[in-house]
Parts: sequence; structure tokens; C-alpha cells
Amino acid sequence: MAIEGVASVEDIDKAMWAGPGLRWAAMGPTMLFHLGAGEGGLQAFCDHFKDTFSGWWENLGDPHLDDEVIEILVAGMAEQARGRSADDLSILRDKMLTAIQAATATCARRSRGRARARPGIRKEPGFDAISSGRKAGTLTLWPTE
Repeated sequence: MAIEGVASVEDIDKAMWAGPGLRWAAMGPTMLFHLGAGEGGLQAFCDHFKDTFSGWWENLGDPHLDDEVIEILVAGMAEQARGRSADDLSILRDKMLTAIQAATATCARRSRGRARARPGIRKEPGFDAISSGRKAGTLTLWPTE
């Protein structure tokens, strides 16, 4: 998209973190497709969007990471970084990830009253969760099968 001038590198990044990236912090794309389809789940999603996805994939062309593409991406990233160093951007990223983890842990703590389990392991409806570093307030969640 940046190569074809449809969107800037920054616009593409912003669309990803403000769109699917927020949801992907909680669940993977396949689970989100399943939930987004409502009652029919993933099967209904696939039935509905099969032709659409196939059309997108057919139109991807034959992209290559050549010198021209690299130049466009590097220039776009420099513009997006706005003079901030890689270290400064890494600190910002880590602060954002820590805030997401804290919010996730807060949600999990609020729902703990509904489920009882042995210390260190919390069962959440529809999830397995193992507390790792209770004092730090971290919690790892993954969907049950």
C-alpha cells in the first residue's frame, strides 16, 4: 500500500495498532473471526467471506523486497519516528505493552470472584489462566480448547 501510494507507512501502522492490533492483544485473528460471525461462528464467517478473501489474495500481486521498496519503507519509518531514537521508541513500546498487560490483569482479577481454584491457578470462564508473578500482577490467559 505504501509502495502504491495508497497510504503512508505511518497510516498503515496506525491502522494496524488501532484496529486489529487492539483485538489481537486479547485473542488471535481466528478466534476473532469466530466471534465476529455471531451465532454461526467461524464456519459462517468462512462461508460468507470465502470469495472476498480469495479475491484479496489473488490481487496481492507478486511483491518483492527490492531496493525501491526498502527505500520507501525506510523513508516512511523515519517520518513516523519523528527523530526519536530506537531506544526511545523501545521504551515507549514497552510502556504500552505494560499498560496492556496491567489492564488485562485487572479484568482477570475482577472476574476471579466467579471462579475458585487452587492458589496460583485461576480458572476464568472460557479461559485457562496461570498467575505468573502475583506480586507484579501479571496473568497469562489463553482460550480453553
